[in-house]
Amino acid sequence: MKAADVVDRLRENLPAYTDAFTNTLSVVSVTVDAEVATATTALAHGLEIGNAAYLAGTQRNILLESFERSGIVGTIVTQEDHDLTTGEASRRGGVNVINAFPLDMEGVFTAAGVPNRRTITVVMEDSGSESIVFGQLVGAAAYHQEINGLLSVASVPSPTTFTFAVPAGTPDPHSESVMSVRTLPRVSMAINADRIQEVYTAQDAGDAWAFVVLGEVEASRNRKAQVDAVSNISQGSFFRQQVVQPFSIVVLVSCSDTVGGAEARDIAETLLQPICQSILFSTFDSYLTAGSHGAVQFVRHASVDYTPAVYTHEYMFEVVSELTFDDTVGHAPNVAFRDLATEITPDLDADQGDGQQDGSVNLDEVPL
Repeated sequence: MKAADVVDRLRENLPAYTDAFTNTLSVVSVTVDAEVATATTALAHGLEIGNAAYLAGTQRNILLESFERSGIVGTIVTQEDHDLTTGEASRRGGVNVINAFPLDMEGVFTAAGVPNRRTITVVMEDSGSESIVFGQLVGAAAYHQEINGLLSVASVPSPTTFTFAVPAGTPDPHSESVMSVRTLPRVSMAINADRIQEVYTAQDAGDAWAFVVLGEVEASRNRKAQVDAVSNISQGSFFRQQVVQPFSIVVLVSCSDTVGGAEARDIAETLLQPICQSILFSTFDSYLTAGSHGAVQFVRHASVDYTPAVYTHEYMFEVVSELTFDDTVGHAPNVAFRDLATEITPDLDADQGDGQQDGSVNLDEVPL
């Protein structure tokens, strides 16, 4: 496993769950022209071409074909694919209907099911049978997936605008979208924890910087052996040996305006969940024959160091992989058989004399 692989995964996922590792700016507008989107920020963004950034909050509302209530069950039918799932609706806090008439059909409702890509059933208060005249569903899921998320800056027309690529046919987001861009995820890698302080640069109070550090790889031990040795496995096509690849995510939190570092320690506690949401159970290439064998497992997290300026916290994980026969030297060198010759000397009694049997087999399929 490479530290760079873990860094890429964290840069892609972390901004979705926390802004501790990014600079967050409000986005005034996003406009789309063909396959290029232009974002305008409220303040200078400081981005450069090729920088990574994370766009959040863009949404496009879709018109409802119908919304009917019967008892506590409401059935919403949209005019186009909503692509919502019950899981996605739950993550958003519910199914949000706006601009509806009658007004009592507006609100955020719990998703009960998704019969098809244009229908959603929700749980709502029983106020008798009713249907809407018009209304909108907030946030089409497919649109959310197409435009929100990690992006690469394609150009910087001005200090407050930048462009990025989007799929063809992507429409402009809804004008009431509350959008933001999380710029420059502070996730790096280091050869060891001691070198991190050398490359760290000062950040605003409460801001964090994550460094991925690979640990020492160890092979599985033979629990039955009376010595501290790895399993003594003979070479063969069924050879398997498990190895443990530990790695740490070392997080530095600026605490220059605090006393004692307790606030920074509390921040480290709150970062455990977004870090796990970004990396736990992920799989990475082991660069062995087994490839992506085991999933990331959490081990522990703990305080590492504190200075009046920076608090250091370590989150430890590990991945189990396998060495197989194809990762070994393979079979011993061999040569082709020419002839098979044997000599057998029986152990005879003294009165029977000496004897010897000779045998020879030519292994060529077509004799010379």
